[in-house]
Amino acid sequence: MAISIRELLDLSASRSELFKLTIFTLLFALFEGVGLGLLLPILDYVVQGELAVKFDGVPVISDLLNVLGRQPGHVDLFIFLSLAFLSLLLRSVFHYLQDVTGVRLSLTVSSDLRRRAIDSFLLSDFAFLSTSGASRLYGALTMEAARAGEALKAQIVFITSSALLLVYVLLLCWLSPQLFLLTLPVFALAVLVFHRMRQVLWRLGEEVSKLNNSFSRLTLEHLRGMDRVKMRGQEANAAKMLNQTIEQLASSSLTIERWRLLVDIGMFPALVLSAFGVLYVAVVHLGMKLSSLGLFLFILMRLTPHFTTLNGLWSHIHSCFASFHDLSQLIAKARMHREHWQGKTEFYRLTTGLQLERVSFAYPGADHDMLAIEDISFSIPRGSLTALVGRSGAGKSTLVKLVVGFYRVQCGQILVDGTPLCAFDLTSWRRKLAYLPQEPFLFNETVRYNLNYGLNQPLTELQVSEVLDQSYARAFVNQLENGLETNVGEAGQRLSQGQKQRLALAHALAVEPQLLILDEPTSALDSESEEAIQQTLLHLRGRVTTIVIAHRLSTIRNADQIILLDQGKVAAEGPHDELLQRSALYRSLFNRQMIL
Repeated sequence: MAISIRELLDLSASRSELFKLTIFTLLFALFEGVGLGLLLPILDYVVQGELAVKFDGVPVISDLLNVLGRQPGHVDLFIFLSLAFLSLLLRSVFHYLQDVTGVRLSLTVSSDLRRRAIDSFLLSDFAFLSTSGASRLYGALTMEAARAGEALKAQIVFITSSALLLVYVLLLCWLSPQLFLLTLPVFALAVLVFHRMRQVLWRLGEEVSKLNNSFSRLTLEHLRGMDRVKMRGQEANAAKMLNQTIEQLASSSLTIERWRLLVDIGMFPALVLSAFGVLYVAVVHLGMKLSSLGLFLFILMRLTPHFTTLNGLWSHIHSCFASFHDLSQLIAKARMHREHWQGKTEFYRLTTGLQLERVSFAYPGADHDMLAIEDISFSIPRGSLTALVGRSGAGKSTLVKLVVGFYRVQCGQILVDGTPLCAFDLTSWRRKLAYLPQEPFLFNETVRYNLNYGLNQPLTELQVSEVLDQSYARAFVNQLENGLETNVGEAGQRLSQGQKQRLALAHALAVEPQLLILDEPTSALDSESEEAIQQTLLHLRGRVTTIVIAHRLSTIRNADQIILLDQGKVAAEGPHDELLQRSALYRSLFNRQMIL
């Protein structure tokens, strides 16, 4: 199986580039054949002292000789040497042009493949992103895309070698059809071997592709979770698991190479035997001249390394093409899961509030009866502070993901100022929201870059000062080595958890959101910082609609309303004091300090 012309055109390979590649390949093979064919009269002259071969029926050469006229032998020899040199020189020129065109085409296609993968992944919905996993997508963009490019490069060289083989076969037929027939069994054997190899190598290529993905996923997971690995003393087990994958990958790759080497080594004695048979028949039965026989054997031996090249390329193409096939399928799947949102209405501001009406939702891939949230209804007035509380797995995070638009409601609806959420343009809706998850993500850039990320205009110094004050982040930012220009490290690893959370809160406030969603914003803060953030929430009260997922009483004691969730349903709602009186579950959680 190979990359088809249709697939190449789909991957930004222009028709003109493919046409030039084809022409250069054919011309390269043609002048290779002409150059070798002109060796025959030269050899005749060396052996017999005269040009025994006539070219009266050969175009171009016969015309050239008619123009020049018949010359003494040594002059004719000079002419043929010059023609042979010119042919081989043109062969080298077109080989260079073919290689450059092939490399450019390969780079264009592999780059376009990566671009398509990036675009399709970034525009896909969270159902695809969550099921595929970051490590799987990362492996596809790096290792699999690189192997797909290698498959295309190998395929271009494979076509070139095939064209040369065709030229060599035609030359052999021209020199001696009878001797060529003797070599046909060897060619037929090579075809059968290649056909068998295609089946085996496709299976092995798929296995190597899966192992590459597995190794990429395991490596990323263990590097990201290194603190957990070390805390549980699992370094040796982690190394063992990764080493096993490496060994399996090496074993499968070695199997591919064994097949290739087996054919390489096996084909050589077959070709040598064919050459010896040709030599015997030519001398004993056909009485061929030494010049013709020598050139026939020379071409036959020159043909041998191209069989070896074809064998190696065949192995490489099929071992790498599984990656191209896998990446193409992943891109197609991502496009099927593109984040479709039909709303066209631009969202500007929240005027009355949000309302959830009998909302139900199950995550993609889960059974329909395994609802994450079920038949939830409540209202969130504009400017209010609403707290979502409940046991772990009650559906709090799922609920806010539906509000943000990461997932679409399956039953019921979410109304924004009385208008269904799905009627709004998704980008305009999200740009007016700020969502701070419990594990905030920071880019491996400066503090200032992370504060300005995604804003239409960079923050002024006054605005920077305000958001740092409101999030209680100014003190630690000022203590950093380069202040706002300090690089926070990969995922903010140079900052403490509390510092990351405060910096993420500062960015959320910089958005000037119409709706602010916080997932346990004070979980990693000291009491002083926590009190400052409480004051910030109070300061925003009445101006910014806020939803807080909370477990601690300090976060929700001043909430306008508390929504108690249990097993995906609303168990109770109301202010803190009221819920303590009439909700046994809320009182139980409070007494156990699960929300304290």
